[in-house]
Amino acid sequence: MGKGAQKDPVAIDEIHKDHVRKENVAAKHWASKFQYYKDENIKMQEEMKIVQAETSHLQEEIPDWKKSLPVARPKDSPKVPKTTSGRIGWRSGLPEYKASFKYNSF
Repeated sequence: MGKGAQKDPVAIDEIHKDHVRKENVAAKHWASKFQYYKDENIKMQEEMKIVQAETSHLQEEIPDWKKSLPVARPKDSPKVPKTTSGRIGWRSGLPEYKASFKYNSF
């Protein structure tokens, strides 16, 4: 319990009972206030089933657009020129000059 919270178990129990009572009242009155949401959702699902049944033959005629895309192959990376700065680093031209990494290996 946080600062200033009641430590009386009877008061805590009364607060819990009040929350449960409010939840029960809200559940009891939910249908009269919000049943139209559920009804509209059921109606929409039935309409979607009808539309899907009518258009199911169209899905077979649509080609897979991903297969028609050209595949780009990457070109080889150019070699690192032999310079003084090329002696140090992970792309160094000579293996003896490659930087060593403690945790990663390239």
